[in-house]
Amino acid sequence: MGETWSETMLERSRSAITESRYLSLNGKIVFKNIDGSRHFVYEAEMDKSLYRLRCMKNSHTFLHFDSVDDLFHAGWILA
Repeated sequence: MGETWSETMLERSRSAITESRYLSLNGKIVFKNIDGSRHFVYEAEMDKSLYRLRCMKNSHTFLHFDSVDDLFHAGWILA
């Protein structure tokens, strides 16, 4: 099995997401992947539990996840 985030990191991200305690810069919430890449979710989408991770360089392309758990399983946490 590949690398994964620690349970502590996952729980911190889960708490921040479910309690809306995340940093938004210009309406964007940044996520990082275990592979080092970074994407963002628009805050307005996050408020609606729409997990559409957009590439920092091309915001027209996105990865859609149905749940926070799906985000975590794909290696993403809050940056």
